[in-house]
Amino acid sequence: MKKVIATAAGLMLVGAMAGSAVAELNITGDARARFINRDNYDLNADVDDDNASVESRIRLMLDGKYENAFAHARIKIGDGTWNGAQSGVGTGSDVKSDYAYLGLKLDKVTVTMGRQIANFGHKFFVWDARKDRLKAVLKASDSTTLVGFYDKGLEVHQAADETPEAAAAAAALNAQDKDVNVYGAAVVQKFGDNVNAKLLVISKDDENNDDKDGMGATLAFTANAGVTIVGEVSYKEGKLIGKTDDATGGFVAAVVKSGNMTIVLPAAMTQDGYVADGDFQPTYLYGTQNNPLGALNFGVGGDTFAVAPSVDVKVSDNLTLHGAVAYADIDGFATVTEIDAALMYNLSDKTHVHLKAAHGMLDGANDTELDDLTGAFVEVQTKF
Repeated sequence: MKKVIATAAGLMLVGAMAGSAVAELNITGDARARFINRDNYDLNADVDDDNASVESRIRLMLDGKYENAFAHARIKIGDGTWNGAQSGVGTGSDVKSDYAYLGLKLDKVTVTMGRQIANFGHKFFVWDARKDRLKAVLKASDSTTLVGFYDKGLEVHQAADETPEAAAAAAALNAQDKDVNVYGAAVVQKFGDNVNAKLLVISKDDENNDDKDGMGATLAFTANAGVTIVGEVSYKEGKLIGKTDDATGGFVAAVVKSGNMTIVLPAAMTQDGYVADGDFQPTYLYGTQNNPLGALNFGVGGDTFAVAPSVDVKVSDNLTLHGAVAYADIDGFATVTEIDAALMYNLSDKTHVHLKAAHGMLDGANDTELDDLTGAFVEVQTKF
């Protein structure tokens, strides 16, 4: 770290000597460790499945700026499950880039290029995805923002091998240049001070297989009128997800704040094969992205309908308690009754301890016997 800071300082010093403008480089980071236990997550009533594990990681964020240009990158270190001598072998526990892109601010337009994070709406359609992306954002007015982007899904280029036959095959493949590209556009619109909506439309062009072309769209909204209403409605063409039918899904939630309590009343559904992003987590058992308690993504297993009321109570400046009950009907698979509980404690303004637990009671469809499942974990995280 000292070498990085010293190098950055040296580069900035050179820039200062060369001209009046000085580059800025900020380095921040976060770290966490998780102690996890998952019982019967295989759902097989004939197998006693009990798994305990430990995960940890460190991330460094580098944010640079020079006049109207900027760059952002994040590096992951040791991101994986503890596994002794094998921790750095095939488990993701190594040093690698998470995202890295550069940008230019040109009056009302901001252009970014590189490996970027794709977030949109309320996590139902896409969230925390990594895309090789060229994006332009136009601040059309105080209430309207327009976005256009191009993603490279697959670049078909094969290096020539040593043999003439392999070299000829590689050259033929490269000559076809059958890539996978995604094009997208979005509009973010504010309606006064209390309502905003976001619309995203994407189109996938798979030059290798027309049957995998397809379109998708999502509309997310937030409205504040004493009670906050959030929601999202999404669509994916069947070909986009390898299904015969087009898929749809959505959710709506009311958020009520009263004193030291926050009550959330959500309802969500999917049909015809729609599966929500792994970061959509109406309960602890739903959503497998960055969620040690996640058993499946919402919509997996069949058409799904769920309600999941929850309450958060801020006991003090440092202590918050969470509780939730939920009911889900997964067509053709099971009905699930779930109970969640959590304790979140601040050791300092940047260091926190979380204790979360979930228990799911499953009633299998067509008399299928399924195990109840239970998960819990303790997490310590800090920022620096």
